[in-house]
Amino acid sequence: MARGGLAALARRAANSQQALVKRGGGGGPLAKPLPPSQALMEEDELIWDDGTANPEPCLDQFTLVSKYGALGWLAGGLSIFVGLGSWAAWSAPEKRVPWAQKDVVVPPEVADFNVRPSPAIGSRYSFASAATDCALARHNFGLPSPMESASQLGVEAQRHLADCSRVVIFDQAGSVLFANCKVLQGETQQLAASLEGRDAAILRGLRLEGRRYEVYRHHPPLVYGRSMVDCEPEMSTGIAVCRVDRSRFSSTPCYVAVTYEQPQTSARIVPQLVSFAQQQLETS
Repeated sequence: MARGGLAALARRAANSQQALVKRGGGGGPLAKPLPPSQALMEEDELIWDDGTANPEPCLDQFTLVSKYGALGWLAGGLSIFVGLGSWAAWSAPEKRVPWAQKDVVVPPEVADFNVRPSPAIGSRYSFASAATDCALARHNFGLPSPMESASQLGVEAQRHLADCSRVVIFDQAGSVLFANCKVLQGETQQLAASLEGRDAAILRGLRLEGRRYEVYRHHPPLVYGRSMVDCEPEMSTGIAVCRVDRSRFSSTPCYVAVTYEQPQTSARIVPQLVSFAQQQLETS
């Protein structure tokens, strides 16, 4: 009785061992490839024999999309970029940008002002010569002298703005009261208008002697900037314009525009410009 029970228990244990799943054997059964029985085909090296009956090609064969379908997808994707570029060219977005355009319009008569470094003040067109010319012009037109004389204005400008390469003083109408450089037609009006609106000033920039200066600070009655596109940054020229609302010359505002070369900076020149405008141009 006991012997029969032990035999039954042994058979039951053997059956349970056979029912267990054997793991770690590498998966299910795979058919083995047949050994080659004839000459290998020319593309044999393009087949990766992984030891199964269905070897894979070395290069993936994607058969879900035909070559013409793939060509259509490629053309469709490229057409998106072509359409975007065509829309950008047609709509001219550069006309709507709020910043200044990078262009320089230089009249021939002042072309060489932009290709040579500007000399220090008084070396090409002295303050004395400029003051004499302004006084002569005011005398010929019968205009009253705003100060004791135009030469006195030049002397004061030379004393206060000796580090500036160009100085232009003009009134609201654009009439030049003093200048030690060439002033082209319409430039004084454009300099005065730059203090009216920030967006217009940044878009149009500042111009003096035909040279364009980009505006980067607009704080009326002050606006100043620097040349950007016609020279290297280390050789750029700064410009500043100051307005005096109550001028001693007339009831209209008066303006002073100056330029300055390296190593002079706006941090040094702008306070000098403000001091000159308040002391020499503003009415007490």
